[in-house]
Amino acid sequence: MTAFFERSDGGLNDLGAEQLRGLIGKKVPELSLWLLRSAHHDAEQDNFEQLKTEVLWYAGTAAASDAIPVVGLVSVPSIQGKMLHSLSRKYGMRWTKRNFSEFSAALGTSFAFRYVTSLAARQLAKLVPGFGQLAGSAFAVTVSYASTYALGRAACSYLYHKKTATVMDDGALESIYQDAMKQGRQAGKEATRAARE
Repeated sequence: MTAFFERSDGGLNDLGAEQLRGLIGKKVPELSLWLLRSAHHDAEQDNFEQLKTEVLWYAGTAAASDAIPVVGLVSVPSIQGKMLHSLSRKYGMRWTKRNFSEFSAALGTSFAFRYVTSLAARQLAKLVPGFGQLAGSAFAVTVSYASTYALGRAACSYLYHKKTATVMDDGALESIYQDAMKQGRQAGKEATRAARE
């Protein structure tokens, strides 16, 4: 059996059945891996959609608590911790030091530093009398909402892949977190704008 394929110059290449099987055989593992990742991506997204309302509730609660000067310093990490605990139960898992360290590392090498400095800066901005209290509170609400939403989104992805023992590409979790952060910031700004009107 011979198969003919058109070349870019318009001519035909003839491949024997063995050559064709060889070419397909080289691509099948890549195709299988791509299909597997695609199926897991869809299933992971479906899982998150089922938990999204809960993540949004925690994001709104964290944002509301961060409007009050100094309170957010304790309340936001506490609410986010409760959310992470709740999400892990939904996946039938527990956070251990090891997987929490792995999760934090997957969010990027400077994640912990950025988290702490952002939280502290938001609290300090709210202590500036007058404009600082108003603008600082609005900014804190937006960032707390966005960061809680992003943390919940990333946690769902991490927990799904951990539970199904599927490998995530390097940088994938950080990318999910950053995308969710952008979505959360936009939603937080819209909510703050609506509250002012």
